[in-house]
Amino acid sequence: MKKCTFCHKGFIGHSKEQGFCSYKCSNGSRKKRVLWKCELCNYTEEKIKCRALASKYCKICCKGARYKGKLNGNWKGGYKYCNGYKLIYKPEHLNAKKNYVSEHRYVMEKYLKRLLKQEEQVHHINMIKDDNRIENLRLYSSNSEHIKNEHMEITKKAQQGRREAICKSR
Repeated sequence: MKKCTFCHKGFIGHSKEQGFCSYKCSNGSRKKRVLWKCELCNYTEEKIKCRALASKYCKICCKGARYKGKLNGNWKGGYKYCNGYKLIYKPEHLNAKKNYVSEHRYVMEKYLKRLLKQEEQVHHINMIKDDNRIENLRLYSSNSEHIKNEHMEITKKAQQGRREAICKSR
């Protein structure tokens, strides 16, 4: 039994000069091989030079990773909008939904230096949903408290508007 000089598999040779198990190994030995490294995971292997130049990523762990996050051609800087609210890309965040977190909640968490509870509500004072400055945000302990306080503010503004209209008519 002989050992192929290219793939190192055992084979039965028909002549003394035969050093390869197949035509594929014979042809492969003529092509220049280089050490190739995956750009994402640093996996290394020996590849034919033309194939090594054509590929940047291995197919073991990086097959889909090359299309995610910053490597995606449609990457817009890690944020998107949903119902007027700005969402930021934070896959490591504990409250992330599909790798995104509402920016107004994230800003409030950074200000308070703690994670927000699920029932806590962050309100935009000026009603502009993507204005996430800390001075424009107010935290409520529950949705019912949020609705109650906002209803009182709307009622006060309405009463003030009526008073101003009465004063102007006199």
